[in-house]
Order: sequence, then C-alpha cells, then structure tokens
Amino acid sequence: LTFNVNDGYTEALIRGLRASFLRKEEYDALRDCNTLSDVKMVLEETDYQPFLQSEPTPAPTTVIRNKMREKLSKEFEHMKANSAPGLYDFLETVSHKYMIDNVVNLLEVIKHRDIKQARPNTDPMGHFRGIDDILRFEGDDIVELYQIVLVDTPVGDYFQRFMDDIINTGALQNRSIEEVHRQLAEVTPEMLRISLKKMWLEDLYSISLRLNPLSQDVLNDLLKFEADCMTIQIIYNSLTNEELNKPSARESDRRNLCPSFGHLYPDCEAQLSKAYDITTLRAAVDIFPIYAEMLRNVADPTNPDEMNDPTRKTLDDMMYETGVRKYSQCYDEQFHYGSFYAYLKLKEQEIRNIVWLSEMVSMQKDKSDPAWRKYERLIPFHCLKE
Repeated sequence: LTFNVNDGYTEALIRGLRASFLRKEEYDALRDCNTLSDVKMVLEETDYQPFLQSEPTPAPTTVIRNKMREKLSKEFEHMKANSAPGLYDFLETVSHKYMIDNVVNLLEVIKHRDIKQARPNTDPMGHFRGIDDILRFEGDDIVELYQIVLVDTPVGDYFQRFMDDIINTGALQNRSIEEVHRQLAEVTPEMLRISLKKMWLEDLYSISLRLNPLSQDVLNDLLKFEADCMTIQIIYNSLTNEELNKPSARESDRRNLCPSFGHLYPDCEAQLSKAYDITTLRAAVDIFPIYAEMLRNVADPTNPDEMNDPTRKTLDDMMYETGVRKYSQCYDEQFHYGSFYAYLKLKEQEIRNIVWLSEMVSMQKDKSDPAWRKYERLIPFHCLKE
C-alpha cells in the first residue's frame, strides 16, 4: 500500500512502456532490410517514429543510435519528474553512470583540445547542468581541473575520491605535487572509467539496501550480477595486459579495480585474485553455473586461433544473453524499484541490437552470415520464451 501511494503511478508508467519494445517480427523485418532507408522505414512503424521522421533518408547508423538514446533519455526524465523523493534519488544515482561516461569522454577532448568533437560524443542520458563548463577549462593543471571544475558536477564526489586514492597510495605519499600531477595525467581513460564506475556501482548497491524488502531482493541480485560481470571482465581483459597480470599486480592493482560485493564476493575473491589465465579464471567461478557457462563458451584471449574462431562468442555477448533474461524477469513482480533499473538495461540492449543490425545492413553483409542472427537470443522479454 505504501509503495502505491508514493510510486504506484511511476511504476504504472514503466510497465506501460514495456509495450514499446520491439517484437521478434520487427527484428526479423530489420534483418531483411537491404539499405539503411529500409531500416528507417521499419523503425518508423515503431515507437521510434517521432524521433526519426524528421531525419533525412537514409539515416546513418550514428543518427539512428543517437535518436534512440534521445528517446530513452526523455522517457527517463519523464519518470524522474513523476517520482516521489525516494525513487527520484534512486534514479538520479542510476543516471550517474552515464554522467561518468560523458565526463571521461570530455576529459579526453580537453586533453587533445578537440572541442568540436565534444558534443557528438556525449550521451543525452548523462547530460547535466554545467556540463559545458568542463569544456571551458583552460590550462594543463589536471589537479586543478579535478578540484575546481569536476567537484561541482553531480559525479564530482567520485572524482574527488579517485584523486584522494591516487594521492594517498603508498607509492605517492610524501612525493611532490609535480609527481602527483604526472600520475594523474598518466591515468588512461579506461582505467579512470572503471575506477569511477566501481565507486558508482558500490554506492548504488548501498542505496538498494535501504529500500523496501522486495526492492532489496530484486536489486540485490541484479547489482551483484553486474558487479560479478565487471570483475570477470576486468580479469579476462587483464590476461593480455602484462602490467595488470604480473603476480605483484593481480592482488593489488587489479583487485582494486573490482567491486567489493557480488555473488562471487567474498567466497571466490582469493581464487579470482590469483587467476592468471583462462583456465584458472574458469576454475575460480566454477561453483556458479551461470558464470561457468559464460566462460566455457568464450575464447582464450591469449590464443589468436580461438579469438578468430567465428563459432566462439565474445564475453560481452555471453553477459548480455544472461543479463537480458535477468532483467526481463524483473517484470514478473510488482512493487519494487528493480523494474526501473531493468527497463534501462533492456532498452540499452534493444539499442545495441538495432545498431548491430543497422551496421550489418550498412556493410552489405551476406544474408547467410551467422552474425545476422546474433540478436535472436538478445530480444527483451522474447528471450524468456526460449
């Protein structure tokens, strides 16, 4: 009863939006397209029509993707505008993930002074007031950028914590400010993104523990799954990274990038920290069938023959297949915040599916290519029928 008083209307909105997802028949129609003009024509028969009708024909894949992201952003903002304070705070924290992506991308633009390329690379899901102020920063003092400009953004706390971690590490204690500057400047965009998203995911998990019992149960499973996927992905990618896969780095630098919660945490933490190849990684997660199945079907990243084998799936594909089923199942129950999180994840998957098919059309791939059928196990809700 309390849930309906505060969040009943917004939950009705999110459940009504379920009807906006593309059906299997519409995906099949996209697969049968021969040109991007055909793709646009098919999409104009769906809920994406208002966002594509004013675009020239044929619409490039980048335009299709951007318009779909714009539609998702408007729906998300509408949900927030109709939310009670508790749900609003939860959705605002969820949006921080996209803000992190935008800010990291803009930091790279500033480093290369390519301001004209900044706006097209920003995700409307991660827009916030003051985002343009980042582009107005002048100078080469990376610490000043972090402390003065980024601290005022909605995700400023993550950057402050990241900088504090860099400064307070044993390697940098009692060192000059110049050495701190150099260390911050040398952080790669991907390492920065991973570090910040780890903090964000841990914060979102902490918030979920303060929600109603059903929201806790649903989000607990979803967020732990996402944390586990992040951990597995980091270790899998590190197998070809000499720096992160050194014995001295596995249980320090690499471990620090992984979330400190999940289904794998803490029982499998010791084994995961010591994993140095695909065999030891598979062994570390073997007690969890869902993760064991994922890694059983992916290639050894250190084996070129396996990586070039078209019958092998990527780790991302395996995670998406498992994730789309989990998120689709969230709609089986009511009165919880998991459906809001699941909606975003499923819409992101739908956008990936459509972009994939659009790129296949653009590249004029032969219709017998198995890659055309990649989407079949990734269709929101339809995947539950298999």
